[in-house]
Amino acid sequence: MKRTGHATLSVLLALILGAQFSQAIAGLLGPSNYFECILDKMPGAQNDPIAASVAQACWREFPNAPPIAPKDKVGGLFSVPHAPDCLMRYAKDVRSNFGAQQIAIACNELYWP
Repeated sequence: MKRTGHATLSVLLALILGAQFSQAIAGLLGPSNYFECILDKMPGAQNDPIAASVAQACWREFPNAPPIAPKDKVGGLFSVPHAPDCLMRYAKDVRSNFGAQQIAIACNELYWP
């Protein structure tokens, strides 16, 4: 009977650790908020209807996205250091004005100016 309790505890611990691990790597495998989704999917948008579809898809995926707090803005060794660099990196091939505006908003939300 002790073995059953130990096995149950082991399974429970594995589930908890697995959930924590999956949350930790979620941002590495894909976007974890609306603004990251925009940066992931908007580059290359050739017209406003396509860009609007991308924005709508990101909003469906992240409908209640809280604003990014200043302490959570990123920049450093392994990321785009500042919002203008982000804009040049992600909007350079976007022909849609709406798409470029959405990328600018995302860059300003995620990165320091």
